[in-house]
Amino acid sequence: MNKASVLHRTRILIVDDNASIHNDFRRILKSGPSRSSLEEHEAELFGDLDAPPSLPVVELDFDLTTAHQGEEGLALVREARARGEPYAVAFVDFRMPPGIDGVETLYRMFKEDPDIQAVFCTAYTDMSWREIASRLSLLDRFLILKKPFEPMEVRQMAAALSAKWRQERERAKAHAALLDREAHLRALVAALPEDILRGLQQR
Repeated sequence: MNKASVLHRTRILIVDDNASIHNDFRRILKSGPSRSSLEEHEAELFGDLDAPPSLPVVELDFDLTTAHQGEEGLALVREARARGEPYAVAFVDFRMPPGIDGVETLYRMFKEDPDIQAVFCTAYTDMSWREIASRLSLLDRFLILKKPFEPMEVRQMAAALSAKWRQERERAKAHAALLDREAHLRALVAALPEDILRGLQQR
């Protein structure tokens, strides 16, 4: 019996002044692990024996958008959030002349969308981690990826940060729903006749 699959479609933004880097990200993130036709037939006949049948297969579908400059990336983040289709993760390059650098881009990006997760991509060591962290401050919102990067690292960061982004959104929705229910109950109690309220308070 085949395992159920769960498809997670995630919007990812790539901000880098090098068009070849855009192509690298497309190649890495749009080409997930695939199975051979023989493996597919075996799975149909005998089921997938490699993993516990109770665990669904999580399939990642990354929807990529690219920008060449920090200001362009900021505009895309702003527009996406206004449409209600925010980006989950942004991969941002360190140096993007002649525009603002990657640190300033992320700093402004977090102001536009405080929920977005980010990966700071750099091949340079002219700024220490302490300097980067002091400018960005939101240490739980970004990771640092050294160039040249390994495809596995890129894909894992995209997958992990996307999952973190989804979980935080679900937690925020659950909290908002809880507050709504609490407000509704308070309104119901406030609408009760005074004699009933007195009776409840005396119990």
